Amino acid sequence: MKKFVKFGLVFASVTILSGVVAPVGGQLLNAPTVVHADEQPITYRIHYSLNDTVENGGVPSYTDIAPYKEGVISKGETIIEVAPHIDGYVVDGANSISITYDYVTGDNVWHDEDWYPADGFLYNKVDTPSSPPELQV
Repeated sequence: MKKFVKFGLVFASVTILSGVVAPVGGQLLNAPTVVHADEQPITYRIHYSLNDTVENGGVPSYTDIAPYKEGVISKGETIIEVAPHIDGYVVDGANSISITYDYVTGDNVWHDEDWYPADGFLYNKVDTPSSPPELQV
């Protein structure tokens, strides 16, 4: 009798589990309907920040001096971002950045306050004279 009860319990368990696993397993094997996160285009931002590392104890404050630019990149793309001219400021360092999909989805990318992957340019403030210098003859 014990063998019969044990066999019945095992049979019931297998029947129940196979009924649960079959629909789920069948749906997962349908590859064309599965969309992987790494295949989706990613929105990123380029910030234009004040280079105030000296005034801020060695770390820039990332204070924006112009509105950020938003871009979208897809897997396999490379986008070259060029620093725009901003009156009263000059770019500190390189004036272009190479943005790749792997970079914006990588572990070491900086995220801004809205949690978008971001990069940017640091700008130094330049003194602009209020009037042009006088020519001496």
